[in-house]
Amino acid sequence: MPRPEARVRQTLSRALAWLALLLTLCAGALTARAQDANAPEQRFERAAQAMAAGAHGDAAEQLVQLAEDHPEHALAAEALFSAARLSEENLADPGRALALYRALVERYPDSRTALAATRRADALAAQIGPGGDGGDALARFTEILNDYDAADEAPSLAAAEELLAAHADWVGSPRVLLWLAEVHRRAGRHRDASARYLEVAERWPEGEHALRAWRGAGDMAVRLGEFRRAQELYRHMQPQGPAEQRSLDEALRSLDIERLRTRLFALCCAALAAVFLGLLASLLHAAGGLRPGLRALRTPPTEALFMIPIAALLTAASFTGHASIGPAVALLCGVGAALSWLSGAGLDAARRRALPNRARPLVHAAAAVIAVLALSYIALHRGHLVDMILETVRFGPEV
Repeated sequence: MPRPEARVRQTLSRALAWLALLLTLCAGALTARAQDANAPEQRFERAAQAMAAGAHGDAAEQLVQLAEDHPEHALAAEALFSAARLSEENLADPGRALALYRALVERYPDSRTALAATRRADALAAQIGPGGDGGDALARFTEILNDYDAADEAPSLAAAEELLAAHADWVGSPRVLLWLAEVHRRAGRHRDASARYLEVAERWPEGEHALRAWRGAGDMAVRLGEFRRAQELYRHMQPQGPAEQRSLDEALRSLDIERLRTRLFALCCAALAAVFLGLLASLLHAAGGLRPGLRALRTPPTEALFMIPIAALLTAASFTGHASIGPAVALLCGVGAALSWLSGAGLDAARRRALPNRARPLVHAAAAVIAVLALSYIALHRGHLVDMILETVRFGPEV
């Protein structure tokens, strides 16, 4: 039998052997993990995380370095394209973006992003100009777009105006003017938007933006109710292909629809006025004159007491839940409450004088139906909500 000392040494040797094997396996795992961390896929993922965090400069550098370190990898072209987009759209560096797009097309002409890179490179080259004079203007415009805040748009509008004044001959001026027009359009400043659209159309009648400018100016004329002028502006559109022809046809069709809606709006206004005058005449007849009729209006009838709280609640809820429909609901509820007061006062006056006229309640009910229909359309038309209602009926409410 082996001595105790020999058994101890044997046990220690085995333990050391297992420990050495375990350390070897751990070292291999750590090495593999370090290699995985430097793999192109992991580096691309880290760059994407940097983009999501808003670190666009760091993300662009990581992507460019990835493409340089692994030029044969499938992600190299995608990395260059993403870096170019960041330089163009977020970093306001059109010169570098153009260089990256061109490098992508040269190195990876058969890649998935090569065609898009070619188009972006051509567009940037046109904006910058052959001598590179437009690079600063394009970079400044990108900064304006990135800094734009709809809640406080005045600084961005002023910066765009300064850009146009400082670079009057820049080839990208139509883009700036069209952007200004769209900002004015969304804010409801239709005349300001129309002026910008017309400036583009008249200064660059043969340019690529002319058709969009004429369409925008015509749309603003429609919003202003100047239908004849809108038709003249639409006629300046010169379609060069099926897409442009569809745009013109759509504009003319929209013009016809707006004309019809305006006529219907005028008819509803006339109907509402007739209902108001009819209810007023009914009140004066029931009360026995002007002064008794005015006294009858001092005390709210039951109809008004029922209608006013509900109208106030609906108005408050509409402004809280969906501000765009708030004015329409307020108009509908306010005028509806006034008409219910007028109608109820007339019926109460007739009951107090015991007038034998059974047709009066039926006439008031019919007038109420006409008033509700007319007032509903007036509110929707004034709030530019007709299309939204039609889309909701057609496709259902948004989830």
